[in-house]
Formats: sequence, C-alpha cells, structure tokens
Amino acid sequence: MKNIKNKLICVLAFIAFVSCDPRIDLDTSQWGDNSELVNVLLYVYEFEDHQLQEYIETGEVTPGVRKVLRSEGLSIDVDNGTASVDLSSGFSLVDDVVVIAVEHTGTRVEPLNGSPTMGLPADLTNGPYTYRIHSADGNFTDWTITINQL
Repeated sequence: MKNIKNKLICVLAFIAFVSCDPRIDLDTSQWGDNSELVNVLLYVYEFEDHQLQEYIETGEVTPGVRKVLRSEGLSIDVDNGTASVDLSSGFSLVDDVVVIAVEHTGTRVEPLNGSPTMGLPADLTNGPYTYRIHSADGNFTDWTITINQL
C-alpha cells in the first residue's frame, strides 16, 4: 500500500510540474530593430606544408589549414542596404577558396536567392549576393553584398 501511495504522489507531482506554464515571457521587442550589417569579411583558406599532430583515431597526422583575412576595403550604405567589399589582388574568386563572413547586430543571417552560406567555401563570381539579417524583435533587413576583385 505504501508503494502505491509513493507512485501516486510521484505521478501527481509530475503532472503538476509539466502542466505549469512559464510565468514570464521573453519580450524580444525591448531590443528594437537590430538588423544592421556591421562588417563584411573575405577569408581565403591556406593549406600549409606542416602538419598538425592530431591523430586520435587513425594515427595519421592532419594537414594544417588556416583562414587568412583577405578583404581590404569596405563600403556600407545603410540607407540602401548595400555593402561593397574588396578582395586583395593576387587572389581569385574562382581558383582560391574564398569564404564570406558577415558581422551583424541581428540574431540570424539567411542567404537569399542562391547566395552562398556564410563561413563555407563558395564560388563568389556570380554576385551580388543578398542576405536577410533578422532582428530579435521580428524585423529584418535585406542586404546586398557586392565583391570587387582588385
């Protein structure tokens, strides 16, 4: 009988716990519209001759790869939602592994119209690219990014 009482008390406590609604909702409107583009960076992956000594599972060494910043100039037009960034001379949008990265004040960056995903290597010869920066309060701004090869 004592075992049944304990089980009943546990079941009732569980039902009471899961049926409770949160007491405070997060008010995301307090931050306002923060869908601004702050910076656009272009990185190039460089594969190095030395190897990293990371061989946990296979016992093989891993080749060294690093991201090197290669953007030189940047122009942001907040009123029109456009940005223009320059890639250093000596680097190709076709032959080199170029990565585009956006610094922003929003909560999420969404590529539009087939624009490459941020942080992943992509062929950047078919620009300009459009990205939607979402704000915590539900607003968003579409930004058009043009890449100029010097």
